[in-house]
Amino acid sequence: MKKLITIATAVLALSSPALGEDCPGENCDERTLEETVTLGELEHGGLLLETIVPGRYVEAPILSSHAEVRVTGMLIRTSITQKFRNSTENCVNGVYVFPLPESSAVDRLVMRIGHRTIEGEIHERQQAREIFEQARSEGRKSSLLEQQRPDVFTLSVSSLGPGEVMEVTIGYDDIAHYDSGTFRMRVPLVVAPRYEPGEASGASPLPATAHSASFRGLLVTFDIELDAGADLDTVSSISHPVEVVRTGGSTARITLAETPADRDFHLEWRVQAGREPKAVVFNERPGDPGSGSPSYSMVMMFPPSHLASGSVQPREQIFILDTSGSMEGQSIVQAKAALARALERLRGSDRFNIIEFNTNHRLWASESRRATAQAIADAKGWVDSLRAEGGTNMVPALASALSDVQTVSGELRQIIFITDGLISNENELATLVRSQLGRSRLFTVGIGSAPNGHFMTSIARHGRGTFTWIPQADQVEQRMSELLDKIDSPALTGVGIEVSDRTAEIYPRATPDLYLGEPLVTIIRHFDPNAAIAAKGVAGKRLWHQVEPDRHVVSDGGLSRLWARRKIDEISDRELDGLPREEARKEIIEVAIAHHLVSAHTSLVAVDRTPAGIDATSCIAVPIPLRVPEGMKMLLPRTGSLAPLARLLGLILLISAAAVWTARFRRQGAE
Repeated sequence: MKKLITIATAVLALSSPALGEDCPGENCDERTLEETVTLGELEHGGLLLETIVPGRYVEAPILSSHAEVRVTGMLIRTSITQKFRNSTENCVNGVYVFPLPESSAVDRLVMRIGHRTIEGEIHERQQAREIFEQARSEGRKSSLLEQQRPDVFTLSVSSLGPGEVMEVTIGYDDIAHYDSGTFRMRVPLVVAPRYEPGEASGASPLPATAHSASFRGLLVTFDIELDAGADLDTVSSISHPVEVVRTGGSTARITLAETPADRDFHLEWRVQAGREPKAVVFNERPGDPGSGSPSYSMVMMFPPSHLASGSVQPREQIFILDTSGSMEGQSIVQAKAALARALERLRGSDRFNIIEFNTNHRLWASESRRATAQAIADAKGWVDSLRAEGGTNMVPALASALSDVQTVSGELRQIIFITDGLISNENELATLVRSQLGRSRLFTVGIGSAPNGHFMTSIARHGRGTFTWIPQADQVEQRMSELLDKIDSPALTGVGIEVSDRTAEIYPRATPDLYLGEPLVTIIRHFDPNAAIAAKGVAGKRLWHQVEPDRHVVSDGGLSRLWARRKIDEISDRELDGLPREEARKEIIEVAIAHHLVSAHTSLVAVDRTPAGIDATSCIAVPIPLRVPEGMKMLLPRTGSLAPLARLLGLILLISAAAVWTARFRRQGAE
């Protein structure tokens, strides 16, 4: 019995929220625990002040949040500035959490406090942390910008005085996405909670918890200068109501008035018919001419449209549908609609199957079935009966989809993965795809206003497919049609870039298959500024060869930083394939330091050398009384972890133990 009670107690302890001590004195802030957050709970950028409860923070008031964006052709330069105020009566330390595009090259950090402006310097991560901690112990104002994931960053600040206002500016470069005649730009504004499948998965320790009860509504504004490089047709945002002012044939100014940052910002534009890009090279040379410094070129080339008239190949399509708890609501409605659209597009020569997953996974049929009208009707009925609940255990579902056991000669194999991607074991899933892909091609469809873009994009890249984002219900028809039209056409395979300069470094090294309407985009470092560039590929039995297109010179377009960012991605991919971790770390540090980039192993640190006159011991944690509210749902994982089940099991075990003990006590009394 003692053993039974011990087990029951342990279950309850493991599944209960971690609680600290009560407020120690009269100086306690009146805010309650439900007004604090963990790093994982914060769903938008914000400055978090430390509290006496380890791992829990108080959000500092945000005075303003503004993004300035300059778009030149496909090159994007963004500066996001946010102002915060220390509203407490104490000197405090804090952590600023914010999301950025998964492909961005982050190179600039500027912190302004009062009249002082502090520019960040790049260092190896551990060294940067030591510099920051030393400054913090001396009561100096300092900041530390670290990458937690490729799309999630934190900025630690120290010694922020009572009532002081701090302004933080983060600068990064990115590339617009182009597909089927439309340019698209996405700025993530939300860090959604992510499901953690457990220690065995090797997931990083970013906690996945409930929506923060302390969400106070971050407001954001945008000011975008767009130069499309060709006469503009349309400019619009499907996520926010923007004001568009045409300032020239190819230019426009787009503004977004103050609006809640509760979804990712998305802008798209098209150029006039006949002015679409065909093939182009943007060239940049950061150093002085004649100095021997390298040039950087971004190459964009398109496969010829006549590839679409090629013969139709039969396909086996495997659809994976995420039915986890995080998909509940509008997301599962969108996901079902997207899948129904895909089922309707199947041809009679195709075979298909469906896998749904949450905590567990299920197959619609034991093996792929021919796409007859009856089979499609049965499948649509099965999908319609599915409900969103439980955890997000992707690995078994994805492994099942990748198991190619029914190979049919001449048949294409395509996996369409419909999910919000709110998981944290991205590397485990990427490794699975890289090792098991075989002849399959993986296409991800992101559902909802703020999917995990880093995961969706990277897993599609490893799967040699593409990522399609459907932010809202009225976009399902258009976006799914674009995807299905694309994969209906034969792919251009064996795509490669040829550069006459043999010292050239090209990223990505393994170019993906190309589908109709998709450009080949690569970035090259070369020392011969006049190096000839060409592309080649194979469509069926046809050879495709594109000689060097028009060349345009750009200045400070960030091409060197974007090249370095893609080289870092390449090194990380080799680590997934077995490159020793320490070797990968050294290579990444060398590239990141040379290009002043934040990475998994380098950070930006800024220290105010001006004597602050602050006693470091006065920078205390904000005292928070721990009055736990009734029904603390904010601490329950929204994506459906096993914690509630563990609590229930623990309660059942305790009740059982009490019942057995009572029965034994009565029996002994009767004897």
